Amino acid sequence: QFSLCDHMTNEPAPRLIQCVRDLFDALIDLDSLQREQRLTALDLPETIEHQLRRLLNADPRDAPIPCTPVAQAVEQLRDDRDLADRLIGTRVGSFELLELIGQGGSAVVFRAQRAVGDAVQTVALKLMRTGLYSADAQRRFAREQTILAQLTHPHIAHLIEGGISDSGVPFIAMEFVDGLPVTRHADIHALGLRERLRLIITLCRAVEAAHAALVVHRDLKPSNVYVDIQGELKVLDFGIAKLLEDEDTEATRTQAIQLTPEYAAPEQFQPGPITIAADVYALGVMLRELLTGQLLGRGDTRNASTVAADRHDRPVPRGLPDPALLARRLRGDLDAIIATALAEEPGRRYHSAGLLADDIGRYLDGRPVRAHPPSRWYRAHKFVGRHRGGVLVTAVLVLAVLASLSIAIRQAQIARQEATRAGIVRDFLVRLFEVNDAGVARDTLPSTQTLLRDAGARIDSELRESDPLRAELQLLIGNVSRNLGLLADAGPLLTQAAATADRLYARDDPRWLEAQSAYGEYLLAHADYAEAIDALGTAIAHAPSDEAGSEQLSRMLRALAHAKSATGNKTGAQADLARSRALVTARYGANSPQYYRMLVEESELAVRSADFKNAIETKRALLEQAQRLFGAQHVETFAARYALAFVLWKSGDVAEAERLSAACERDFGIYYPKPNEMLVNVLSLLGSIQIVTGNLDEAQATFRRLYRLQTNELVGSRTLGTTLHNLAGIAFQRDRNAEALDLAMQAATSRRNLFGEETVEYAGTLRLIGQIQKDLGHYDAAFAALNRSSAAMRKASGADNPTISNNESSLADLELKRGNYDDATLHARQAVAGLEQAYSANHRFPVEAKIVAAKIDIAKRDFATALRSLRQLESVVRNGDATLTRLLPNALQAIGEAEAGVGHHAAARAALQEALALREARGAQPDDAAVVELRRLLREPGHD
Repeated sequence: QFSLCDHMTNEPAPRLIQCVRDLFDALIDLDSLQREQRLTALDLPETIEHQLRRLLNADPRDAPIPCTPVAQAVEQLRDDRDLADRLIGTRVGSFELLELIGQGGSAVVFRAQRAVGDAVQTVALKLMRTGLYSADAQRRFAREQTILAQLTHPHIAHLIEGGISDSGVPFIAMEFVDGLPVTRHADIHALGLRERLRLIITLCRAVEAAHAALVVHRDLKPSNVYVDIQGELKVLDFGIAKLLEDEDTEATRTQAIQLTPEYAAPEQFQPGPITIAADVYALGVMLRELLTGQLLGRGDTRNASTVAADRHDRPVPRGLPDPALLARRLRGDLDAIIATALAEEPGRRYHSAGLLADDIGRYLDGRPVRAHPPSRWYRAHKFVGRHRGGVLVTAVLVLAVLASLSIAIRQAQIARQEATRAGIVRDFLVRLFEVNDAGVARDTLPSTQTLLRDAGARIDSELRESDPLRAELQLLIGNVSRNLGLLADAGPLLTQAAATADRLYARDDPRWLEAQSAYGEYLLAHADYAEAIDALGTAIAHAPSDEAGSEQLSRMLRALAHAKSATGNKTGAQADLARSRALVTARYGANSPQYYRMLVEESELAVRSADFKNAIETKRALLEQAQRLFGAQHVETFAARYALAFVLWKSGDVAEAERLSAACERDFGIYYPKPNEMLVNVLSLLGSIQIVTGNLDEAQATFRRLYRLQTNELVGSRTLGTTLHNLAGIAFQRDRNAEALDLAMQAATSRRNLFGEETVEYAGTLRLIGQIQKDLGHYDAAFAALNRSSAAMRKASGADNPTISNNESSLADLELKRGNYDDATLHARQAVAGLEQAYSANHRFPVEAKIVAAKIDIAKRDFATALRSLRQLESVVRNGDATLTRLLPNALQAIGEAEAGVGHHAAARAALQEALALREARGAQPDDAAVVELRRLLREPGHD
């Protein structure tokens, strides 16, 4: 090929360029001395030799080649974050770099995007620090891409594209995995020992698949093993180190390999072959780290059980048992498995990642593991573990005669203990129903709440703190109180039960678990979400994951999901729900009543999280499943139909919600023999829909019927406060403010007594009271009620609840009336921003907030801006539903003031008169603040 270049100085430029390229490819891989000897021997024409030397001197191994800003930055980039930031917004191939997400010795990784048709594709784009500037190196790089592109596995992040930029910088676009490193995922989600082992099995199977495709990773570590937000494990960067190797070395040399010392096998530090044994070693390091929570330094050969027991004040990762118990569970098989994977000599390790996965699976199944030294005693022990039933039957038959006497004695002791315990409980209950007050008639029965409170007091006075029966009764009475909604009574009992159980029982005792779980569920009901997450997480971490404990564990996981969702941790909530669903499915199957009821709870969580799209889909599926499981005329089917109607109403699909709720009200007698709380729910929903659709007469009749039902046949109904609240809302919409305030005060008292002050229910009624007080002109009382409503709502459901933004709108109106225009503007901006995020632009709430903002502009004498906004809002209000048309008097009054401000007095008078007529038609009294204000405006010059 060299002879082609002889005497070519007069040849056309393209042939000269090709000649130089060919020579460059032949010389680029030689060291400096060899290169100079070959150049001298070639005796090239001066022009060609000059061009060739310029290219060779620019080789990146000798000096950086400033081809483009990207090439310069990538090659210089180490820990300079500012330099990395300068690459943001630049393009590599068809990808735009958006964000630096990682960097190492050989590469930097960016989140990048490109347009693919009408969609946008997000990738993890890896830029190599070392360029591939020779044609031969680039060909090798392309061949390696082909190999990796064929590496397809559900748990391996797939290669999307690879290429070389115009400046010679190689890049690789991989699947973008939105998640956490496997160790971080396990700790955040408090995964137990078995769940962590299953993650490693999944990882091993993915690595095994890559090995089968002749690809060795050589840099396995947690930052290259992610678990995405759906809980799926993904291995990243398969084969990336190999892509930069020379073709003749393949995977057999380490000179250019970038590795992570803590996870690298001993042979990776020495010249010599690198095989799949290196990946097996890294898997062993990660297995030990996942099970102990510690990454050990090189040369630390302690067993995993020793590491677990010797914590040195380091906390045990969430989900793993206490150090002593963890050490016991690691001792033996798991120690042997880890030691085999971490053997110093590659030949003594597992011969494949699949064999490591098989041994972990054997441990989980209770079978002998290959890593454990074989012995008759060991195999017998494992046999007994797998066949406990048969072995126990045989043992009982052999020992029955010998043990009969001791068993009889023990049974007698237990019988005496149970008799004593039963006697204490019997006497306790008898005394509970005794009437000790001489002034109380003997035929007067105490209320349930009175009985429960008396029971709690008697537990404190009659049972010692060290008595196990004390914890049992506290738990029993506390749970009954909580289920009845008596949280103020349940709280002290369940708190004491948890404390008593903590003193008496170990954390693996079912009695401790039951008390801790009940305490966590109380905290959840009381809206103490952070405390609930801590208590439930602790209980879950110590809960058995076997079949016997799966039902309780799945229930706790759903409660934990509710608490996490309330604090904004949607990802964590979904993970807990998925784990709960898996437990129920494994035990009962997906077509069981238990699975159905679990899905009911999940759908309710979606409703509470305002995830209405998901909630509607789930409710429709539940209705179909209820009809299959229980039949068309079963109460569960009726409840599913009502639940679908409710979530449709919450999502704004009023028409279908009204049809379903009306059908539920009509057909109630088919499913239930007499009125009950379900009828209360149906009537409450139907009445609420009638309010929204503007049928106030029908709504009032529905809620009055409901009120009679709750005060006659269903005395003690927990939703009486809701009925009073809705009756107050109807009166308020009709501008009967005095009546509305009286009903709202009754509703607030009922809701506070039943649910407490820091609840969504009480906060909602406080908001209504604030609105009524504002319309009555009682500004101080309105301000206090609205602020208390926001504080209670933040405590109950977080800072993102739309009710808080609604309160900001009302507070803006209040500050306007007080003349505090700057404060009013601040409240109005917060209200509009929050409500537009939560609702559509034409929804009642953001429209109402924008009317208030326009009124503030009027007060600031910016009449033109206010009028432009108000005329647009007037069109929305006039053409909207009943909830919007109720805002028309407010909008018209503001329009009248704005028109007057710009000198349009006739238009101002027409708007104000229409506003007054609308209020009077709705029953507003002459002394109502809004009517008084309108008459004052109409008397101003130019309006009379």
